[in-house]
Amino acid sequence: MDNKALIVGNGFSINFDRSFANIYGALNKGKNTVLKLGEFDISLGAKPNTKKALKTNYSSVLNFVRYMNQSKLEKIFIDALEFAEFIINTPKISEMLLESKYIHKSKTAPNMVEITGKIAKVGKEKGIHYVNIENWPVLFWIYNLVDRTPEFIEFNKYPNLFITLMKLGETLVLFDPNTPGSVMPRTRSNGFAIFYRLLMISIVFNEGKSVNIDKLENINNINKEALKTWLNDHRLLFSLNYDLILETVSQRETLHLHGRFSEIKEGDIFYYSYALSNNIKKYYTNDILLGDYTTTKVVDGFVHELVMNKQAFAQQMKDPGKILEENLKSEFINHIVFFGVHPENDYHILSSIYYYFHSNKIESPKITYFFYDDDAKE
Repeated sequence: MDNKALIVGNGFSINFDRSFANIYGALNKGKNTVLKLGEFDISLGAKPNTKKALKTNYSSVLNFVRYMNQSKLEKIFIDALEFAEFIINTPKISEMLLESKYIHKSKTAPNMVEITGKIAKVGKEKGIHYVNIENWPVLFWIYNLVDRTPEFIEFNKYPNLFITLMKLGETLVLFDPNTPGSVMPRTRSNGFAIFYRLLMISIVFNEGKSVNIDKLENINNINKEALKTWLNDHRLLFSLNYDLILETVSQRETLHLHGRFSEIKEGDIFYYSYALSNNIKKYYTNDILLGDYTTTKVVDGFVHELVMNKQAFAQQMKDPGKILEENLKSEFINHIVFFGVHPENDYHILSSIYYYFHSNKIESPKITYFFYDDDAKE
């Protein structure tokens, strides 16, 4: 007998509303959401110098982008692509990064230099709109490793909007760049890195469509009863999305492996909190994981456990892999169904499933992968 678990990605939500597929086309709309509906608060547990730096650095970036239009916002990504190409096409920089102990390497996923290479390749061949939005944050980390090298200083002689914003994001220096290991706190406290995260979250919020299914353009064209019957064929429901669509249509508990829009604030993350207003309700975003596999979904968890969990008002970070494995085991799952999932940046999900099947000696495990087209299948 098959005990099935369903894992949905953004493709599931796109069936309800095509706007979930138009992230890059909504940059200006997302920026305006940050300005009008976003609530950025610094943790009461932060020290005075940390509060001042976070507020100043984020405000510097926000004021700089405030009056940018869609085209100008896209230029940020065009220039970020130029920076990625500089990294890949400068052998001395690439070699230095690959030798650095701050470029984390894994047997189950590409390292940050390889991801930078993919940004450069996809961006050049297809355009910035085809670059996975969770890959760009790799460049924040890379920047903080190369910004004092002679090669970068030469590259920086020419105007680049991405570099300008990274510098504005460190208007007040909180961590000495020359201190070993400063790359992590510099990246997490950079005002532009913070803005990018909040911008993408605000775009995904999609003017409240993520939390109110009545706003979805296709909601009346979907046979909700038939969908509910299909969903009920699965013992467990998991979502890699932040929206609340799956639990709303299924009327069942959904386990969000990458966080969700929540009406309850559980704490702050890296000394700040971000919420979005929707009518009279407020939705917190502090447990949302948005970014590349290595820094956001692996390293952040370790750092947060070692440092932030000891701070007052800090929200506990959850391990997606552990949540997945524990729940699969509790329901004796032997069949995983993927729907609308692009596994490119979710290696931890795939490795957790493999580990679960192997360590629990699941006989004849099955994986069903629903795909949109041949490109998705490949």
